[in-house]
Amino acid sequence: MSFFGDLFGVFTGSRPVEKIVFDRPSMKSAAISYAAVFAIVLLLLIAESALFLLASSILSSTDAVQAIVSVLIFCVAAVILAAVALVFKFAFAYVWASLHFFLASFFSKKSYDLSSFNAIAMTLFSSVNLVSGLLLLIPVIGWIAAIAVQFYGAALLRRAIRNYFGVSGDQASIIVLVFLDLSMLVFVIVAAIASFVLIGSKIF
Repeated sequence: MSFFGDLFGVFTGSRPVEKIVFDRPSMKSAAISYAAVFAIVLLLLIAESALFLLASSILSSTDAVQAIVSVLIFCVAAVILAAVALVFKFAFAYVWASLHFFLASFFSKKSYDLSSFNAIAMTLFSSVNLVSGLLLLIPVIGWIAAIAVQFYGAALLRRAIRNYFGVSGDQASIIVLVFLDLSMLVFVIVAAIASFVLIGSKIF
């Protein structure tokens, strides 16, 4: 099966999570998959944005040379920023998987390898990121669907935790929901602070 076929298979279920846990992918292969998905999705998003900018410039009667130069500058800047974003995104994903690993370890009496579990988690993340990234290419509806896909990713991670650590379904759900709830709480707090900074000072 192809690279894309494998990742789509994880998402659709034709390549079950249980098989990924059994196969134990290496951290190297998981990292390559994660970076490859990030690069592919990024290039597609940059291409779509560049075409939009170019079309907008042409419709606004902007000089063709100036429009092309602006698009090229945008593309170069996006690629440079993306390199930095990949490092931070990968680090966050690794830490996110590690938090689940340490909490799941409390529910199991056996000892497990952090790198092994994170490789499985990163493979799942790559699959979810590929699908959500492609959905982001579709305005509005795709953006909403991309958010919903992230919750489906949490369900895949729950299955991986249950199979890898041998815990019950309820315990796996608790592990995933703890960090999902915490992340949503942090988002609400940050959004509230941002709203106060942006508009709160104008009201009071």
